[in-house]
Amino acid sequence: MFSIFRILAVMLTFGFFSNLSAAIPDLEFSESVQEVSKLYRTGRLDDAELRSLRLLNAPEKISKLERGELYKILAFVAVARDDRDRGYNLFLKALESNPQLRLDKSLTSPKILSVFDRALVEFEQMDYISDQVYQGYKFQVAGGRRSLLYPGLGQLHKGQRIRGIIYMSSATAAVAGLITSQIMVQEQENIYRDANTPQTAQDAYSDYRTMWQLRNGFGIALGSIWIASMLDGFFTAPNIAGLQNTDISFTPVKVSSGYGLQLSVQWHSCK
Repeated sequence: MFSIFRILAVMLTFGFFSNLSAAIPDLEFSESVQEVSKLYRTGRLDDAELRSLRLLNAPEKISKLERGELYKILAFVAVARDDRDRGYNLFLKALESNPQLRLDKSLTSPKILSVFDRALVEFEQMDYISDQVYQGYKFQVAGGRRSLLYPGLGQLHKGQRIRGIIYMSSATAAVAGLITSQIMVQEQENIYRDANTPQTAQDAYSDYRTMWQLRNGFGIALGSIWIASMLDGFFTAPNIAGLQNTDISFTPVKVSSGYGLQLSVQWHSCK
C-alpha cells in the first residue's frame, strides 16, 4: 500500500512539473507577468489570456523579454484550444521579442512543440533574410562611397564586375580625353596668340573653339559617368555571389616635379 502511494506521489509530481515546463516564472519577470504564468499553470486559461492582453496593451509597463513571455503564454493558450494557426503566429511574436526563446522538449507537450518548432523554423528563415538584406545595404553604402572616389570601384566592391569595368574604363577614357583636349586647347590658344595674319588667326581660333568644345564634352561625360557610378553604387543591390572586399590605399611617390600620391586598389572575394 505504501509503495502505491509513493508511485502516485511521483506521478503527480511529474505531472505537475510537466505542466510547469513551458511557463515557469523567472525571477527577472515582474509580479504581473508571474501572476499571468500562475494563472496559466492552474488552468485558468481565460484569465491568463485576458491578463496577458491587458499587459501587452500597456507596453511601457513591461520589458521586451516579458512581452515575449506573455506572447508565449498566449500561444500556449491558443494551442490548448486547438487553434494552432493562432498559436503559430503568437509564437512568432514571442520570438521577435525574445529570439533566444526555446522550449524544453523533455517537459513540453508534443502538441505545443510541433507548433513552436514550425514557428522557430519560419523565424530563423526571416532572420536570415533580414541579415542578408542588412549585409546588402552595407555593401551598397560602401559601394557608393568607393564610387565617389573613382567610378567603377563601388561596382567591383559589390560583385558587379562587368558593370564596374565598364564604368572604370569609361571614366579612364574620359579622363584621358579631358587631359589631352586641355593640352590641345592650350596649344591652340598659344598658336592663336602668336598668329601674324588674319587668316592664320582665324584658323587657329576655329581649331581652338573645336578643342574647347571637345574638352567640355569630355568634362561633361566624365561628370555624368562619375554621378551615374555613384548613384548606382548607393542604390542598386549587390551581386551576393560575387561580392568583393576592396582595399584602397594612397602611397606617396616621388615624381619629376616633386611628390605625388599613388592610388592602389586591390579586391578579393568575400567567400
